[in-house]
Amino acid sequence: MSGAQADVIFGQAGHLVHYGADTEPLKTLIGAITAIQRDEAPVDAVVKPGDEVRLVGEVPESLADYDETWLRETTFVVRYVGRDAMVGVQPDLIEDYVIATVPAAGVQPL
Repeated sequence: MSGAQADVIFGQAGHLVHYGADTEPLKTLIGAITAIQRDEAPVDAVVKPGDEVRLVGEVPESLADYDETWLRETTFVVRYVGRDAMVGVQPDLIEDYVIATVPAAGVQPL
């Protein structure tokens, strides 16, 4: 799955959860997709899809419009690991549904 495909799938699922759709089928779908992505992730990846992380270091440009305190306190889930040292992260779906691409070095596993 490409980063763009992950953005569409997880972004749409997040949008539905965020705005009150029935979450159980979506959680099942997200879990199934994440399991496949984890199996396909590079063996040496520091983080893999499904890992919970926090942002560290400088706030990435992709998240510049967000409150920095909120960003630092939020637990994100890795949705995509690129081969270019970038990862797609998403906060808890109840909080927000945005998927941001950030440097892998800018996240710390929990």
